Amino acid sequence: MDDHDIVAIHYHLTTKQMTVPQVIQQWLVEDHATGRFRTFYFIHRILQTKLLGIHFFLWSIYTGLLAVFTTFFLFIFGRLLKFSIPEALIFAFLITFGAQSAVWWYLGPAETIATFMLSLSLLLIALGITAAKHNRLYEAAGVFCAILMSLSKENFILLLPAIAFLQIWLAKTVVGSWRKAVLRHSLSTAVLLLVCLAELLFVKYFVGTTPEIGYAGFEGFNFQAIWRATVSLSTHGNWWIILIGLCLMVFSQITDAAQLRNPVLLKKVLSQVLKKAIAPITLFLLITVPQVVLYAKSGISQRYLLPGIFAYSFLMVWIYRDLNQNSRNLSKFVVLLIAIGLSLSLHSTWNAAHIFALEGRSTNRLLSTIVAKTTPADKILLVTNPMIYLEWNYSIKKYLNYAADRPNMYVSTYEIQDIDQIAAKLKKFYDYQTLETISDKKDIACIVVFPLLNKIFLDRSVEWFDRQNYQELVFGNFNRNLNPNSQINLYCKTPIKPSPARE
Repeated sequence: MDDHDIVAIHYHLTTKQMTVPQVIQQWLVEDHATGRFRTFYFIHRILQTKLLGIHFFLWSIYTGLLAVFTTFFLFIFGRLLKFSIPEALIFAFLITFGAQSAVWWYLGPAETIATFMLSLSLLLIALGITAAKHNRLYEAAGVFCAILMSLSKENFILLLPAIAFLQIWLAKTVVGSWRKAVLRHSLSTAVLLLVCLAELLFVKYFVGTTPEIGYAGFEGFNFQAIWRATVSLSTHGNWWIILIGLCLMVFSQITDAAQLRNPVLLKKVLSQVLKKAIAPITLFLLITVPQVVLYAKSGISQRYLLPGIFAYSFLMVWIYRDLNQNSRNLSKFVVLLIAIGLSLSLHSTWNAAHIFALEGRSTNRLLSTIVAKTTPADKILLVTNPMIYLEWNYSIKKYLNYAADRPNMYVSTYEIQDIDQIAAKLKKFYDYQTLETISDKKDIACIVVFPLLNKIFLDRSVEWFDRQNYQELVFGNFNRNLNPNSQINLYCKTPIKPSPARE
């Protein structure tokens, strides 16, 4: 139910017969008006809708291809960094597999195209450093892709400085000097940093840092919230493997027990490890710190793990490579730990994908049943909580209005907490067609009750709702964000049978 924009865009392109530039302009204006800045995301999405229509099977194939190419580009990027084939595969899989894999089966997230552009940007930047010719062309193309990435989702803007640093670091490994690396790539570095600054200023002064969705945005520094976001990101990034790996790096430099008892020698060992690790740790901090600060309010999970998870994956593989050069046995142990982490990620990924598939089937059955049991003139009531089912509330109306020609949608909200602003916005979206505006509530042909609200709906509607006049249908598997037994109740008016003819 999170892909409702596709239906709305298709409606504008077909029924309203708007041109692609007109639709792009409309959606960008609306995006900015709601406090968001996702320019390339919507351009790509509108072109995608023009090409694929609302054939969601084709959308799934397209998104699957993005997943394949993203993984492949990350693998080639690793190979260009002289990772071995296993190291490059581990690096790519650590980024694309896990809770963040949700972006490959959802059709709506901006992180999908942003992650693809990130992988392509990294590949081109690496080619700009390692290729025998056309270096400047590859470098320019890599910077261009990085800019498109930043225009896909706001948090990816914060990744541009990290990409600039990564480019200089990689160049330093080739030319042998930080100074030479900076001079060689000064123009592209300046472009990335200036674009980052320009986009941040545009967001702050023209778009805003607190979008209408309420649960997201930046509202200042809150240490407890930042710490919670850090713990969440680190948990998904398998921080324990990184910590063990760093300790093993120190251990691999110790040649005898005397070094452990000698503070001077131990300090020297730690200094050597720190000197080697300062660049990857700097890259790690450049990526993760902005992400946990930005997501302190909403929290980090699933698609929000991107691009922060990239930092953990890169550091993990770098630690493995260093150990592999000094101690094969210790590196094998780290590979075992990574394999365990990947196995756990794959298990959780499979479960999440299975749950999503079940919900998709239930959603299709729900919508097709509503369409089958109503006519375009019938009134359809949605019983919901504005906050808990934020996306679903908009999705069901857009689908029934634009794709199923069911324009008479009404909404009734039950708020558990003070969310008046979100409820007001929802009622406005429904053109203020609420339950209270229906003069004869017995005219309602169909009632959709979202999970956990059936009892409260029945308790509060006893004056007008006669359960015997409706056929009740129950649709399960709506359990992504709720308990495993969540279900949607659908009440459809039972057709009145004509009286038998009298002779």
